[in-house]
Amino acid sequence: MPVWWRATAAYVGAESSAPPAEWRGKSIIACELTFPAKKFFCCANRGQAIPPPLHQLYSIGANQTVINSLYPKLVPLINTANKLQHPSIDVFTAMGGASDWAKTFPASCTLATAKTYPPCGWWCDAQSCDQCHPNNAGYTVMAAAMMKGIGL
Repeated sequence: MPVWWRATAAYVGAESSAPPAEWRGKSIIACELTFPAKKFFCCANRGQAIPPPLHQLYSIGANQTVINSLYPKLVPLINTANKLQHPSIDVFTAMGGASDWAKTFPASCTLATAKTYPPCGWWCDAQSCDQCHPNNAGYTVMAAAMMKGIGL
């Protein structure tokens, strides 16, 4: 398996913003402490990956606020609570995510916004433009962040 595939394989499933059944009815603190790290964005015991940002509200049915505001805070807490040896891998920031995303992101990525907001170019080009799944350029950025995070 090529290195880039090993690096991006940890991302599979990260686009789902639906909470697991064991989270329902519990506070975020309880979830953070009870949700096993091995089920949440793990990468070879090297820390958990904070998923990339979502660029449009409810794109593919996912909740943009959960992905862009909650996960960047929650994943490092889960990492710490499970005493993983390495810090979380910040794919979110590497791919243009920011704490003020609601003010700085365009309403969605398009070919036009990719010209004025460079991270949109990692989601939207002639290949694809679905606001959630990166194109080849985006997967290259994601793989580089993952490789750096796992020490490659």
